[in-house]
Amino acid sequence: MPDYEIDAVNKVVGVRLYGNAINEKYTRILKENKTLTLQECIALDAVQKGHLISEETAKELLNKELIEGEYPNYQISLGVAKMTKQLPEYTRVSGLERSKLKQMALQFIQNAGDEGAMRDGIYEYLKVAMPSNKTKEQNLRLLGNILKELKEDGVLSLKGLSWYEVKPNPTKKD
Repeated sequence: MPDYEIDAVNKVVGVRLYGNAINEKYTRILKENKTLTLQECIALDAVQKGHLISEETAKELLNKELIEGEYPNYQISLGVAKMTKQLPEYTRVSGLERSKLKQMALQFIQNAGDEGAMRDGIYEYLKVAMPSNKTKEQNLRLLGNILKELKEDGVLSLKGLSWYEVKPNPTKKD
């Protein structure tokens, strides 16, 4: 679908046409879905292209479970991704589940052994599995929260700037 830019003040409409092929299955589903208005179709198309949409429109699409995420980082929903065969891109944008990221971080730290692992090294390992629609700072914050949770769970410890796996004490009795 083309992108529309409407300037209400100057009463001008701009239309941007793209030279690449549009996902036919995606377009067909939008056409076949009789519950979607033209405005919703245009907004959903904008979301899949990574463009911003208004908060009001986003609320409507969220209520219909057509998109997910938080303002302004929305993405098409898992259901739409499955219907339109966009599951690889959906997974890339949303990143792995938090529990999987925790497992990967723990595995990296276990592999580091007695040397420990610094957050930057853990991030370099995890960044391809983290949400691609988030900034580096947002993903570093996510990683920091994951490491903090693992520390609070007694799985990791922090010494200086390095993270270490907490080894169970075999002489300790319950």
